[in-house]
Amino acid sequence: MIPSLEINFQSLFESAPGLYLILRPDLTIVAVSDSYLNATMTKREEILGRDLFEVFPDNPGDPVATGVSNLRASLNYVLQHGEPHTMAVQKYDIRRPDGTFEERYWSPLNTPVLNDKNELKYIIHSVEDVTKRKWAEEQLKRSEERYNTLFNSIDEGFCIIEMIFDEKKKPVDYRFLVINASFERQTGLHDAVGKRMREFAPDHEEHWFETYGRIALTGESIRFENRAEQLHRWYDVYAFRFGEPETMQV
Repeated sequence: MIPSLEINFQSLFESAPGLYLILRPDLTIVAVSDSYLNATMTKREEILGRDLFEVFPDNPGDPVATGVSNLRASLNYVLQHGEPHTMAVQKYDIRRPDGTFEERYWSPLNTPVLNDKNELKYIIHSVEDVTKRKWAEEQLKRSEERYNTLFNSIDEGFCIIEMIFDEKKKPVDYRFLVINASFERQTGLHDAVGKRMREFAPDHEEHWFETYGRIALTGESIRFENRAEQLHRWYDVYAFRFGEPETMQV
């Protein structure tokens, strides 16, 4: 335990809202916050006075140890250099009392506490629980993957373009920002993202630029039919402004 002169600090530390451990240089756990106990589903009397890696073994074959080997490396850095070390987000599978596991993502920081002789006295292991953020990122990733699958499987050609105007606000060209597979098939324009229309069709009819420019400036949605001579096709087009007016995207 922390010496009696520091007992008030220990009491405050244990009730702190963050996830914290205090370790001796030999990695013995001498204090732990209530929040850390709740997050790891452990009890104070079960871990105080014990070696950190006895409580959380870094056996790669144990699901509870995911990320623990990285924690050992970080603590070794602090012990060798006496400097704080921030770890990348780590995945931990916390063992529940019923033997099942709960997946958690933590962003840990290991901070040395030095005495007046500049000797290492303690290491504060603090953790930010970013599980909800990681879950949200995973949900967003899956949602984007589903969207991309749908986007590229629809029969209609679809693109988002950025209008380019001259100094008199006359539309002179547009740049492709997003296209789907059907758009490539129906136009014959391949690898168009990031390129301008006039790169593919220098003599593309002015009415295309005028129409899309008007949509970008006014927000008016239009459905029309027109021929693209250099693409050798007629198109039935529904066009509308995409995003905020200042983006000039259609």
